[in-house]
Amino acid sequence: MPRSGSRPWLVSLMLAALLATSMAARAEIYRGIQPGTTLSELRRAFPGAEFRRLRPAWAKEADVMYKITGNGLPGTTVVMLRDARPYYRLLIETATIAAVLSLAREHVELSDEDAWAVELVRWLPEAPFPVERLIAKYGKWDKKDYGDEDMAPYVQWVGRGLVVELSNDEMYVLRIDYEFTDAERKIYARARDLRRKYLEWKRQSSARPTPMPRSD
Repeated sequence: MPRSGSRPWLVSLMLAALLATSMAARAEIYRGIQPGTTLSELRRAFPGAEFRRLRPAWAKEADVMYKITGNGLPGTTVVMLRDARPYYRLLIETATIAAVLSLAREHVELSDEDAWAVELVRWLPEAPFPVERLIAKYGKWDKKDYGDEDMAPYVQWVGRGLVVELSNDEMYVLRIDYEFTDAERKIYARARDLRRKYLEWKRQSSARPTPMPRSD
């Protein structure tokens, strides 16, 4: 049995359980981009890609958007990210619990690329393709409606987290939004927190002096 003071096995077990749950219940995840993935992690995941920041007119302080293109990445991938630092700055002004203040300061001190975290992934194909292909793969959609701003037709596979904008004749796919459920966000956030704690424990353990062997 592991020693009572040794925790890596426990953290690994909890991570495996959380990720197994997410695999069973999650919606479609595009190219492994999970909720909360930071921009620095995206750059490491796609080292040969070109990243270009987009600045839509509606974007507020916490809204960040990047376009990702490159060889081996068909079409265009757009990631919408959220900067939580403005929230944590406000939290520092109001929080009175030491642990909360410590967490808030930790987030505020992050660099842009480590603070910006994925909220939504959008894929625009190189050319429109028949929506029948998605129907063959996922079955009939759950919802059909029109956009509030442009009245563009779209369909939605709720359980899969897919929102698909269609051509005016409703026969071709123009773009696909990969949305995350609240449950997925919580699962991945918990998994990331456990991994962070494990890495911190590992760092602290490696810094401890190794006990000298007993002479007897």
